[in-house]
Amino acid sequence: MNKFNLVRSLLLPAAILTIVGCTKTKNINNNQVIATPYSLYFTDTAGTLYSSTDGRTSSVIFAADGVANRCIFAMNSNLLMAKSALYVSSDNGTNFNYSYDAAKVATYPKTNNHGRYYDMNQSMAIFLPQWSNHGYIVSRDPDPTNYFGFAWNASDGLNGWTPESTYDPLTVIAAHVGNIRVTSFTCLQNNTAIALDANTKRGLYRANFNPLGWSEMQSSTGIPDSLDMPGGNTNYSLGHINNRVIAIDNNGSAGACYSDDLGATWHQYTGLPANTPLTCIASPFEQICMVGTDSMGLFTINNNTNSFEQVSNGLGTNLVVRSIAFKENVFKSGTKQQYIYIATNQGIYQSSDLGHNWTKTIPGNFVAIY
Repeated sequence: MNKFNLVRSLLLPAAILTIVGCTKTKNINNNQVIATPYSLYFTDTAGTLYSSTDGRTSSVIFAADGVANRCIFAMNSNLLMAKSALYVSSDNGTNFNYSYDAAKVATYPKTNNHGRYYDMNQSMAIFLPQWSNHGYIVSRDPDPTNYFGFAWNASDGLNGWTPESTYDPLTVIAAHVGNIRVTSFTCLQNNTAIALDANTKRGLYRANFNPLGWSEMQSSTGIPDSLDMPGGNTNYSLGHINNRVIAIDNNGSAGACYSDDLGATWHQYTGLPANTPLTCIASPFEQICMVGTDSMGLFTINNNTNSFEQVSNGLGTNLVVRSIAFKENVFKSGTKQQYIYIATNQGIYQSSDLGHNWTKTIPGNFVAIY
């Protein structure tokens, strides 16, 4: 079937971005009236998709189907979720239709976290509204122009995806065209997007939607075949903090490393537990970098020592952190309240102080959060 349509009886309680108005009275405190609320989406291991506007109560918008979501993200007002295929909803989750079929959406990587198999990869897709509303997703489309293993869409996930074939031939090694299969994305604060092939340790970058297309990251060692990242049995996925590229090893053998020069040189982080799968990374509000682990909880970078430290205030033991999201409420006065959320094997946790303290708000066994 070319179209997959699922009708749910529960409507999304709020659009991805909703403007809430109020009538002014003398008794209203604009520091307490939300002008722009957020919507939070998360999925459990049974494939259920939930929505929430406060991180404490939730509604089901897609019932369990036995297939855990690999990632969820939004392109403007459309909501997308990747299972075996990529689906898109244009009506706040009431209906989902095919966006990209199962034969083309990459099923890699699937990480074996201590015997628990989940496709945990929020970084397999990225939406860059500042790039003329372009979104990207890893792809194994057999189209011969799928040079780098990912596809783009500039129609909010509708009207199909196009294999990426635009690149700068002066910077991309000719032998690598058609032999790079991107598995992860991130975008730096300076509007430079990074894409990595975890298998070959080859990377691409593109600054400010450069019309020349994507350039290849080059190692300072002069070895042309791959980046000089810590080796071994690794499966890196990407993150960043400000303009620093960070790679975490989902397999757990190499920890985390970073590059301040677009991949030319890489440096090892300290402080993360040895031989522990690193499952997710995010830098909420570009103020703090967080890494989730399998069974060892959550770690954050100490900016003074440039090393990771474990966070424990309010978090459970043996915690598997699978995904990280951050949201903010904007009040009529212009002030903001920022929240960070983590999806774990023990529930959804919320922090309102940049990750120093946590409260479990929703119990359950969750995979992806956005």
